[in-house]
Amino acid sequence: MLSRPRRDRRIRFGPFVLDTANARLYRGDEVVAVRGKTLALLEYLAMRPGQLVTKDELLTRLWPQVHVSEDALVGCVRELRMIFGDTRGAARFIETVYRRGYRWIADSAAQDAADEASTLLDVAPPPPTVVGREGDLAQLRQWFERAARGMRQVVFVTGDAGIGKTALVQAFIRSVAPRALVAHGQCVEQYGPAEPFLPILDALARCLPEPILGPSAGGATASGMMPERAVRLLGGAVEGLAAEQPLVLVLEDLHWSDPSTLDVLSYLARRPDACPLLVLATYRPTELILRRHPLRGLEQELRAHQQCAQLALGRLSLGAVQRWLEARCASPPRALVDWLHRRTEGHPLFLITLFSSLVDAELVAYRDGAWQVDPGYAGFGVPESLRLMIDRQAEHLDEADRRLLEAASAVGTQFSAASVAAAVEEELIALEARCDALARDGHFIRAAGVAEWPDGTVAAAFEFTHELYRSTLYARLSPAHARVLHQRIGRRLEDAYGARADDVATELSVHFERGHDAGRAAKYLEKAATLDTWRGAHREAVAALRRAIAIVALLPDSAERTDRLIFLNLRLGASLLVAEDYADPAVQATFERCRELAERADALPPLLVALAGLHTYHAARAELADTGRIVPRILELAERLPLPQAIVVAHTCAAWSEWSRGALAAACAHGEWAIAANLTEPMTFPSAFDLVGYAFGTTAFATMARGDLAAARALSAQGRAWSDHTGRPVDHATSLALAALLHAFMNEPAAAGAYAAQSVAVAEEHGFRQWRATGRIIAAWATAVERRSTESLATVVARIDEYARMGLRTQLSAFLCLAAGAQIVAGKKEAPLELLTQAEAHARTSGEQCYLAEVHRLHGEIALPREPRKAEARFQSAIEVARAAGAKLWELRATVSLATLRRREKKPVVARQLLDAALASFPPELDAPDVRAARTLRARVA
Repeated sequence: MLSRPRRDRRIRFGPFVLDTANARLYRGDEVVAVRGKTLALLEYLAMRPGQLVTKDELLTRLWPQVHVSEDALVGCVRELRMIFGDTRGAARFIETVYRRGYRWIADSAAQDAADEASTLLDVAPPPPTVVGREGDLAQLRQWFERAARGMRQVVFVTGDAGIGKTALVQAFIRSVAPRALVAHGQCVEQYGPAEPFLPILDALARCLPEPILGPSAGGATASGMMPERAVRLLGGAVEGLAAEQPLVLVLEDLHWSDPSTLDVLSYLARRPDACPLLVLATYRPTELILRRHPLRGLEQELRAHQQCAQLALGRLSLGAVQRWLEARCASPPRALVDWLHRRTEGHPLFLITLFSSLVDAELVAYRDGAWQVDPGYAGFGVPESLRLMIDRQAEHLDEADRRLLEAASAVGTQFSAASVAAAVEEELIALEARCDALARDGHFIRAAGVAEWPDGTVAAAFEFTHELYRSTLYARLSPAHARVLHQRIGRRLEDAYGARADDVATELSVHFERGHDAGRAAKYLEKAATLDTWRGAHREAVAALRRAIAIVALLPDSAERTDRLIFLNLRLGASLLVAEDYADPAVQATFERCRELAERADALPPLLVALAGLHTYHAARAELADTGRIVPRILELAERLPLPQAIVVAHTCAAWSEWSRGALAAACAHGEWAIAANLTEPMTFPSAFDLVGYAFGTTAFATMARGDLAAARALSAQGRAWSDHTGRPVDHATSLALAALLHAFMNEPAAAGAYAAQSVAVAEEHGFRQWRATGRIIAAWATAVERRSTESLATVVARIDEYARMGLRTQLSAFLCLAAGAQIVAGKKEAPLELLTQAEAHARTSGEQCYLAEVHRLHGEIALPREPRKAEARFQSAIEVARAAGAKLWELRATVSLATLRRREKKPVVARQLLDAALASFPPELDAPDVRAARTLRARVA
């Protein structure tokens, strides 16, 4: 337990009172909302005034028997400083002891609760509000009050570089810090693929003791997490923090954000549940347009649904410029005010930079409360752009300092002194001192804590005061100089992280790519893709892999290069199957490239996987002519590679193709081959695909259509048992969706609906879009059959349309027939005819024949009341198609329909003969809807 001597006292410091007995912090009469661990940290430090308290001691005392990183401690200190209005460089209460810990430096006085004689310490006034933004601050506070009442708010703060977005947000945060928890995330400009979820993970890392995403995260498997699952985990973590205390989530520079971060933002904005959450997202509109960034479309969509607001910052007025100067010294010369406003047009960063230039040139000064202005300032040349002005300022730097800052610009907006020391090949301690001196000046860089690396390196961290300073300095580097700097930085980071280099794979890939080290760049892009996949950020994985492929393709032709391209394309294909759905043309293009490379290198295992990927693509689109060309090659490869996984891949693909084209015996044979391989572990490719589950499900379909319904049910049960054995969510979704399909084909809506609902639940939880779409169709069909309402019938058609819009066509005839059958039972005529026309056209163009007998039969059912001869022809066609395929169940259904017609024609003997022949294929003990219907009709014509 945390040691708390003399719990019955209060500690006063500045305008605050810490009541240790009741675990409360007051500002005057107001109770300040503080998280429990943060309050415990405050008490522990305040009880030890002037003492150095090490980080290890605080972690041990505050988190006993729990391992947490220093980020948790840093987050608590940051929260307290936000409440106090402090900064690390101007601390009044908590002092950071470099590399070691913290010290309580307030002149606090302990006293009994009844003692009210102590006087409060004088304290400096809080930082002034941002000049010229009073109305904007008031608007932000209004949004915060709404959020505090549980009405979640998403606000986009927009404006050009240097317009004051960050300054405004920081001023707002200072004003609400006592009442809110603040989580801050920063996007950074990447020259390669963006790191997924970067600002969200950055923000949460400051508030939570453990990482949210990673190999141990819920729902992650050896093949990674599905995107929707990752988004829900992160969104849930944000909402969980807000449940403890109103949360302000700041996401800066979203014009550099990754797509996955936007998914989380969309999730948070669209959720209907009450949540005390305010999201403040800043971006530059011009960057959004130039980069064609998807944030633009997301914001427009959210605004259209009133799920976000925008605060566009304009330039400062003449009065605001005057107040800004008055904050430095009273009564600035009017001519100076007018000149600055005219020359800068009220652009805040331009104003600050130009004014600093005047001060540096000793043309303007303020001493002893008065302005001293050299009239020559009016002739001061103003560069055409802010970048040129920054360039001029850089020219006035000492050459060594300029080289230091240029090297730092190659590291990034935030940097460790150790990285810069490696870049310029200088001794760390001396360079760190120079960085400290530059930070004290505060013009180009400022202090940003401490950076520690796995190899034990500890160095001061810094950040550029604005991204424009970094980018302008970086632009000064010659290509050769930049190349050398990136090589040195990358190698130093690689050495520092050692076995943990994967943690900074994205950063390393950028340095090595810009350092023209293609081998290392591709290596770390691949590792970054692996991490992206773990996190469920498959689009970012796709971007990283495509970049790696482009880099490797430029290397000299060799066997090693070919092997690398094969592997990378296989990885890319697997990620595309998740990120873009099975039927996306990018899947075909990727696996085609891999097939070509593997054939050229005679690499059989990769060739098998590439062909399986192509089969997946064409099967999803019901392009059976293409699958028919692929399957023989896959089977041939499986014979040359007598491995269980090769057998499962080949024969499962063959089983699905044969089932789809109506060759039931062949489908059963291939399915049984795949099942007989007896895999004990799940397949590793692709990540959202369960080939073993497909083997059971496909064999069950073919067995069912052939009339062995008991065996079909048993196979389906084996598939579900397989998914229980593996425990993989994708296996559960697959087995449940296929079970739902099976029972729908068997005309058992209750069972089909139950399995479909379970499948949809798993698919929605983990993001298996194909299975979600399939499950929704079956669930809607089951409801429509049971309720027969117009609304439920329309839902089935809508779900099929949703499925088709994904580019999926496999089993489309079956789905259309199920929908048409429900319409017929409900007494509809026109709607089912249109659906069956579509089904017939699809069967003709795709070659998908597995449900063709049902298409004919249902056409006959529509024609039966008014056109008996037409109905008879359709029923006869259905029986012929079913007999040719050996589909006893489809034959039974068509026979019942034809026997019904014969009964209406007063031909009971013919009806009996038809039914007796069809029922002979089914055992007497079998209980199934179609068999019961046949026996009931047989009794009526006896």
